[in-house]
Amino acid sequence: MLADAVAFAVAAHGSQRRKGKDVPYVAHLLGVASLVLEHGGTETQAVAGLLHDTLEDTATTVADLAVFGEAVVRLVVACTDAVEGEDRGASTSAMRKQRYVSHFPSLPADAALVSACDKLHNLRDMVNDAEGGLFADGAWPFNVSAAEQVAYYRGLADAFDAHGGLPAALVREVRALVERLARSLTDPDG
Repeated sequence: MLADAVAFAVAAHGSQRRKGKDVPYVAHLLGVASLVLEHGGTETQAVAGLLHDTLEDTATTVADLAVFGEAVVRLVVACTDAVEGEDRGASTSAMRKQRYVSHFPSLPADAALVSACDKLHNLRDMVNDAEGGLFADGAWPFNVSAAEQVAYYRGLADAFDAHGGLPAALVREVRALVERLARSLTDPDG
């Protein structure tokens, strides 16, 4: 099932790139699946990690995902920050982020792990970019400001704690990375 999910994700995301760089988007999906497995997740959860952005960022529908089974569909839907048909543009980004943070503590444990691994991978990438100077000279590729992004990840770290079902090492890493991100964005030289 993992191989089929990789092929599906590659086809669905096509030539998409990570925000602000020339890195194939599938690198993120593979990273999330890897983190899920490293933190004790199942193959079903890893498949959901590979497919977690298909509903948000591609033309994929819930019906398309049904080939991976009901459990995968449930996990992908739980990890999606937009309601079906909702505008996913910059104007709704802050609202969707806040709603997701508020909703996170109520996620089932299997969905929470997939989602937390997604956020951890995004945060690792963002910290590496910030510390590497990618955001210098106003090259901020996100829909919310740097301060709002830091606040979002701090809120997620609190939500991860409130959930109570995540590996402690994952939550600790998220907290440490949020503070590194905050420091690098306010003082890029150190």
